[in-house]
Amino acid sequence: GRQRAEDAVDHGVGIVVRAKPGEHVAAGDAVFEIHYRTDSHLPTVLEMLSQSYTLSEGAPRPLPLVLETLA
Repeated sequence: GRQRAEDAVDHGVGIVVRAKPGEHVAAGDAVFEIHYRTDSHLPTVLEMLSQSYTLSEGAPRPLPLVLETLA
């Protein structure tokens, strides 16, 4: 929605996550929905998204509910 903290937020751009972690997806299923106004940043966004997930044949290993206990 913006490039710098002082920029106004553009509420017309963003990313919708269509597939939750661990959810089964098939070829052609949408994983992300990208809303943008210009193509100028699209390659960077696509590269970042491609590094944000992995696909595998089996179900993911369940994560613990508590990651750390603070004293």
